[in-house]
Amino acid sequence: METQIIYGSQYGAAKRYAHRMAERTGIPMIPYDKAEDLTGCSTIIYIGGLYAGGVLGLARTMRNPNFKPKRWFLITVGVSDPQDEETRRAIREQLQKQIPQEWFSKAQIFHLRGALDYEALKPSHRILMSLLYHRTKKQDAETLSAEDRAFLETYQKKVDFVDLNQLEPILEQIQNEL
Repeated sequence: METQIIYGSQYGAAKRYAHRMAERTGIPMIPYDKAEDLTGCSTIIYIGGLYAGGVLGLARTMRNPNFKPKRWFLITVGVSDPQDEETRRAIREQLQKQIPQEWFSKAQIFHLRGALDYEALKPSHRILMSLLYHRTKKQDAETLSAEDRAFLETYQKKVDFVDLNQLEPILEQIQNEL
């Protein structure tokens, strides 16, 4: 298999995008924890949820001794609006901490919006979100980023920003390079 879609999804948004991409392209998809044999993979499309600044499963996938694609695409999925320049900058700064420089420079990186349902969160994630909420709420309103304001507005709500149509320009670019 020359091209593989690998995804890391805790609550389902990244998996939804991966499934749609697989449907549209015919490229097989697999969750990161099952992606053991990457032998012969010249192109990897990694779609992963953003959690605490990292992309779920990406580090594990990149540690695979057969992770040697000629081309790779990284699509992050998070609740924050990636159209906001400050949000994109923050995501990329976190990615640079997670991805070795040689691989970061080779990646074509895209950002999509995900979903969040507080009732579906694991207890440990709920606790972390609560701590973050209370810390953010104490900040001076004038110093809050767009991401912080969106977090405060959506706290303990069910939000779904997944828009499968947002995959179209990404698919077009990937298909042009394959």
